[in-house]
Amino acid sequence: MPRRLRIELPGGLYHVTNRGVDRMDIVRNDDDRREWFRLLNRVATRCGWRVFAHVLMTNHFHLFLKLHEPNLSSGLHDLQSGYATLFNKAHERTGPVFQGRFHAVLVESEGHAWSLSRYIHLNPCRAMRRQSARGRVYDFSNLAGIESDLQAELSSRQIRKIVDPTPRSLAKKPEDYHWSTYRYFMDPKNAPSWLDWRTVLCEFGGTEAASRIAYRRYVEAGLAQPPANPLDEAFEGLLLGSPSFIATHRHLIEEAEADIERITRSTTIQAAIAVVAEAFDVSKRHIQQPGRHGNIARETAIWLCRETVRVPLTEIATAFGNISPATVSDAARRCETRQAKIAEYRDECERLRGRVYDFSDLAGTTSHLQSESRPAKSEKS
Repeated sequence: MPRRLRIELPGGLYHVTNRGVDRMDIVRNDDDRREWFRLLNRVATRCGWRVFAHVLMTNHFHLFLKLHEPNLSSGLHDLQSGYATLFNKAHERTGPVFQGRFHAVLVESEGHAWSLSRYIHLNPCRAMRRQSARGRVYDFSNLAGIESDLQAELSSRQIRKIVDPTPRSLAKKPEDYHWSTYRYFMDPKNAPSWLDWRTVLCEFGGTEAASRIAYRRYVEAGLAQPPANPLDEAFEGLLLGSPSFIATHRHLIEEAEADIERITRSTTIQAAIAVVAEAFDVSKRHIQQPGRHGNIARETAIWLCRETVRVPLTEIATAFGNISPATVSDAARRCETRQAKIAEYRDECERLRGRVYDFSDLAGTTSHLQSESRPAKSEKS
């Protein structure tokens, strides 16, 4: 699947969201939620993000923030991969937690702060859930696919009935939902340092107390009459703003699409191995031969193949010494965990990701030139 566009600008304002893979829950209890906010606090502080609004739902999250540096992808990688590692360990599972990387919309200015933050803070009041006989909570904030999800749950666990078939919101009022930033807008005591509630309130003008009252009324009005999703107005789903803003920035989409077209041309396993071997100054044999524990070059090459080579997992497993596909996944996961902990290593991996396509392009050009330079075989009479 092609990557979603990444447009990162210093000082850029973004609405970011992501959901669980296959619509699964990304949190199962309050311990998970506390871990998420702990990691968000660490990443937002380190990256210098100014967060205007955030909510963590059962199977997805929303984040409205402003960058100081173009570090959205790296910061969210740290947040999501770090959380996924902890989530999998806590619940004794393997595999991805999130559906791809994330989706981001570039927003024109803080002039959208009220509408976007209200949309985010009202998420728990719009979301619908049902409680199953096993205590499972289903998040109905996105109704598409819910019926099939319930049928699969009923089939796999032989649940014969739904105890409470009546949909209800996760919270009647936004201040009742603990896992969002709304309560800090009403009472900033103990608000995290990265939450910039003042910028949102100041959009109203007047004193801070008057702005707080006005914002509360604005949000509560959305309970009585749910507003349209402001993100529906985003151009190509990526730019939200005035016609002049879109005209000024639409070239970023075209440039990113050109980059994606280059990236989605699959590279080869051997190209990925060659790039890593060159970077680590080791032989290809050192990378491909199994049995060496703590072989970082080998784990990096496996991760790079997973990221850039569009072949079945079994082919990657064969290339690395006829190991099992599960071993391939474990090695790639160790690489991702190391990236989440060591920024320099993560940057090197991203550099290798770009380098492998350049390597493949060069190899392809060389091969093409060589084939053209070979003399044509004479036809047999």
